[in-house]
Amino acid sequence: VKVKYANLINIVNNKMIIPEIVNFDLTKKNLIESFEELLLNETNQKKQISEIKDCIKIFENTNSPYEICIDRIKKII
Repeated sequence: VKVKYANLINIVNNKMIIPEIVNFDLTKKNLIESFEELLLNETNQKKQISEIKDCIKIFENTNSPYEICIDRIKKII
């Protein structure tokens, strides 16, 4: 299966929010550059944190996992 992104936040937003260095892109040079960008670029840090916070709202749920399961089981029965 070919997918554009591996991280759930990137998939949901259909853009790179959290850098993904995988497969052939995973080199020492790329890893160091990405890590330095994350640590040293405050503007990108703030942007990334803001976008992640916005995305996390999609996944938040006030119901307990048990209540969700009970509701799903009731629908099946």
